[in-house]
Amino acid sequence: MSETEAIKDEAETPAANIERILDVEVSVVVRFGRVEMTLGEVAQLTPGSVVAMDRSADQPVELLVNDRVFATGEVVVADGNYALRIVEILSPADRIRSLGS
Repeated sequence: MSETEAIKDEAETPAANIERILDVEVSVVVRFGRVEMTLGEVAQLTPGSVVAMDRSADQPVELLVNDRVFATGEVVVADGNYALRIVEILSPADRIRSLGS
């Protein structure tokens, strides 16, 4: 089989192409909220300080993949650890739109 034929065969099997990227590591973060603080306010933080976020406790948190919102969910405890129960995954169109921001 020539190299051109091999490339053509690969192009016809999307699953083979996807397999190539499944081991790529990405950063996954659960964001409870965000707050803007001055450097002086940050410098005054001590153990026990409380930083209030811009979300109420009943609002969903965001799951970010490579700093882009991918899904929303609720915080749960699983086996004594915090976990995220995914409630909604953004549509492909919304995920693509978030790349521009």
